[in-house]
Amino acid sequence: MINKYRFRNFLLTGLVGLGMMVSSQASAKNPFKALLPQKPVQNVAAESVSERKDRQRALQSVELPKVEVKIEPPALILSGLVWNSSRPQAIVNGTIVRVGDEINGVTIIKIARDGVEGDFKDVKVYLKP
Repeated sequence: MINKYRFRNFLLTGLVGLGMMVSSQASAKNPFKALLPQKPVQNVAAESVSERKDRQRALQSVELPKVEVKIEPPALILSGLVWNSSRPQAIVNGTIVRVGDEINGVTIIKIARDGVEGDFKDVKVYLKP
């Protein structure tokens, strides 16, 4: 059986012989210790109630710019209407649709003689023949 100290010395001398520097302190080095300097941690619990309320008021007083988003409905082509029946129909983008049907996200609300009315994300869409 090989003595573990002799084996360790054999490994160390073999590594040094290969040009590697091995220190006995290298094995005792803490691998979890941070090498970079650490920033001091602010203790939030030590913050007084009035400071916390002041900080909350400051955050609430910040006004964000309002952005208006214009919703563009998809392009639809009305190519035919049948309105003089109990079930009016229209041909939109080559597809036959009825009231209540949905095509490209537009829900058909009304089919009349003068065109088709639809709803796209709460925006009214009108298609004329």
